[in-house]
Amino acid sequence: MLCHRPGGAPVAEAIKTISTEAWVLGDYLYMLDQGSSRSREDAFAAAFPTTAGNGARSRLRFGNQFIGDLRQPKKTEDQLREIKFNGLPAALQFIVCTDGKNPVLQLTRPGAEFAALKSPILDSGAAKPDRKFSEPETEFMLAHLRRAVPEEVSAYASIIDAITEGANTPDELDEYLCARFHLEIAATAEEENQITKTFLTTQRTGAISRMVDLGLVAREKAGLRVTYLVTAQGKTFKDTSR
Repeated sequence: MLCHRPGGAPVAEAIKTISTEAWVLGDYLYMLDQGSSRSREDAFAAAFPTTAGNGARSRLRFGNQFIGDLRQPKKTEDQLREIKFNGLPAALQFIVCTDGKNPVLQLTRPGAEFAALKSPILDSGAAKPDRKFSEPETEFMLAHLRRAVPEEVSAYASIIDAITEGANTPDELDEYLCARFHLEIAATAEEENQITKTFLTTQRTGAISRMVDLGLVAREKAGLRVTYLVTAQGKTFKDTSR
C-alpha cells in the first residue's frame, strides 16, 4: 500500500485491505496445519481469519485486534491531537498513526526491517515449514522489544517470574499477576485497579502465545491440563533485560 501511497495508507482503507488479505493468508496457513501434529494453540493459522465458518466475523476481529482501531472521543480541534490507534503492530512500535483530520498508517523503521527478514513460512519455499519465526526474526524481535517496548518486556519478565516461582498453570498465573500488580477481578471493570476475568485471560493468553513463538516459554499438556515451562532462552532474556 505504501508503494502507491508513500505518505501513508488511510486508516479505514488499510484495515479493510489488510484484513481481507489476512483471509487469504489464513486459508493458506490452515492448509499447512492440516495433517500436522501441531496443537490448536501452536497452529500457524491461530488468530488468523479463514473463509470457513464465520469468516466475516473473524475478519472483523482480526482487523480490530491485530491491525488496530482508531480511538477519538470527539472531533474537536483540541482533541484531534489525542487521537490514539490501538492494536498489536502499534503497541510493538512497528506502525504509527499520524494525527490530524485524515490519519494515515506508516511503517516505522523497525517495522520495515522486520518485514524484510526472511520468513520460514512465507519465504522459504518449504512444503512443510516447522516453525513460525526464523532465528534472525527471533533475535531481531527480542532486541527490538528490549530497546523500544518496555511494557512487553515487563509482561514477559512478570510471566517468567511467575512460572519460575511455581505459578505454572493458567489459573495460577492469573492469580500471581493479580497479586503482583494489585489488581482485583470484578464482573465489570469500574475502578482503575479492577479488571474482568475475561480481560485478564485474554491478555495472558496473548502474551504466553507470543512468548512461545519467540522460544521464551514452552507449553506442556497432559490431557486437558496445561503447564508452562521457562526455556533456557527465556531465562537468558530475563537476565539480560534487567
